[in-house]
Amino acid sequence: MDIIRASIERPIAVVAAIFMTIVLGFIALERIPIQLAPDVNKPVITVTTYWGGASPYEIEREIVNRQEEVLKGIEGSKRLTAKAQEGRSVVTIEFDTDINMDRALLLVSNRLNQIEGYPEDAG
Repeated sequence: MDIIRASIERPIAVVAAIFMTIVLGFIALERIPIQLAPDVNKPVITVTTYWGGASPYEIEREIVNRQEEVLKGIEGSKRLTAKAQEGRSVVTIEFDTDINMDRALLLVSNRLNQIEGYPEDAG
């Protein structure tokens, strides 16, 4: 009863308290980080091969096609994309989030070591 009586007798104090609560709520909303989704880094391995002076067609024929053939069946991979540009190729393998990346890197490295017949000046 005392709170009700005090609120009726001092309406300006009640309005000021409500206003302060709203202002402090907006300040807190602005400063407190709200995270709806956790930060998840996509497990990705990128293989970049350089071949100076080669056209994208040559790079795709001599390098990218061989790498795609070897890498397309890796355990836990979700997506494999390749891009051939003037003088270089980029093959990107995206994995599931629960994969052990050390093991995946070892698998990719072993598969790439199986490829023979790279051009002399490709690296």
